[in-house]
Amino acid sequence: MTDTNRGTAFRALHQKGNPFILANAWDIGSAKMLAALGAEAIATSSAAHAFTLGRPDMGHVTRDEALAHAQDLVAAVNVPVSGDFENGFGDDPDTCAETVKLAYEAGLAGISIEDTALPDAKPYARDKAIERIRAAAAAARALPGDFVLVARADGVMNGQYNLSEAMARLTG
Repeated sequence: MTDTNRGTAFRALHQKGNPFILANAWDIGSAKMLAALGAEAIATSSAAHAFTLGRPDMGHVTRDEALAHAQDLVAAVNVPVSGDFENGFGDDPDTCAETVKLAYEAGLAGISIEDTALPDAKPYARDKAIERIRAAAAAARALPGDFVLVARADGVMNGQYNLSEAMARLTG
């Protein structure tokens, strides 16, 4: 599967009313096992990757480590791979945009970027969170192939804000 086809294949799995299971792989072995069991796509897990390195989750893996891990999984399977790329590996919107470009170059079909100001569990201010995702989205649109960017509003899950705030962040 070529880089330009990965994003298109991954996007095609996202059908309203027809959900699919996006299995999280810890490593090459689990990625191969999940693909052999019929997974249509694989996702990295920032927590799982950190745990395989003997580290805690939330900001303890570098972008270079996450990219290398993602490349390993992409090379191991013939299904689209999406990356859990925490907060885009930086506070600055330009860093989020660069992370999108590097993730695409690594062969990923897409990534998710959350609004948590790691390593703290507190969310970015709404305006900053929106600015970061706008920069990442612009970078994704500028790529030569399809790439699925997921903006995560993790504050609901982390008890930092309510669903109305999450929707304001995601539609801002």
